Amino acid sequence: MCYQVKYLSAYCPNADASLVSFTTKNKDATPITDSNGDVIDYQAAILNVPAEFKVPGKVFYVKYHFNGGEEETIPCPAITLPVKVLSADGASEQDCRSN
Repeated sequence: MCYQVKYLSAYCPNADASLVSFTTKNKDATPITDSNGDVIDYQAAILNVPAEFKVPGKVFYVKYHFNGGEEETIPCPAITLPVKVLSADGASEQDCRSN
C-alpha cells in the first residue's frame, strides 16, 4: 500500500526517524487525540525516509512495512507523545497507487 503523508520534523536524529502525519486515517499510525478524546491526526515515525523529503510541511507518498508490534517505539525526550515506528520501503512525490 501507498499512503500520503506530510513531513513534520525529525523524530530522533540519532535514530534517523522522521515524524510524519498521515493525511487519512491509518491503522498502523498512532492516533493523536485532542482534550475531548477525539482523534485529530494520525502520526508515525518512519525510518529510511530519503533526505529530499525531510522538509517541514512537504507532502509525499510512502510505502512502508509494519510488523505488528516487532517495531519498538523509540524513546525521544524532545517529543512528548510516543508514536509507532514504521520502516519505509519507498518514497515518491507521485501517487504510487496510480502507478
